[in-house]
Amino acid sequence: MSDADTTRVLLTKDAVRVLGPDGEQCPARGETDWARVDAMSDEDIAQAATDDPDARLRTARELAEAHKCGDVDVRSIRRKQKLSQVAFATHYGFPPQALREWEEGLRPPSRLARLLLKVIEYEPEAIERVLVRG
Repeated sequence: MSDADTTRVLLTKDAVRVLGPDGEQCPARGETDWARVDAMSDEDIAQAATDDPDARLRTARELAEAHKCGDVDVRSIRRKQKLSQVAFATHYGFPPQALREWEEGLRPPSRLARLLLKVIEYEPEAIERVLVRG
């Protein structure tokens, strides 16, 4: 096993930090080092995206089909409601990250989520009546 295959962590009283190959602390998952991002040139950003093994480039066809989950077009349903991803997810009780993943085609919604999405698509007033009643 090489050093490149090893993840090093720094355990402190308050946190667990991941260490990069150079020994620098990396932001914890979900945190963004905005100063570092702001300092990057467009070329640096493009190179970082190319070097990221989790950021596979997609073909135009894959991108066009990504938001469709079986018979449910999640993005279309959300756009019809004129809501952002976060607003739609919050309003209807979906985790925002899940909604993003459905729209990007990374994973399909569960059977129950697909059912709710279909009701939102065809009978949004029914959902609103239920939400108002709480």
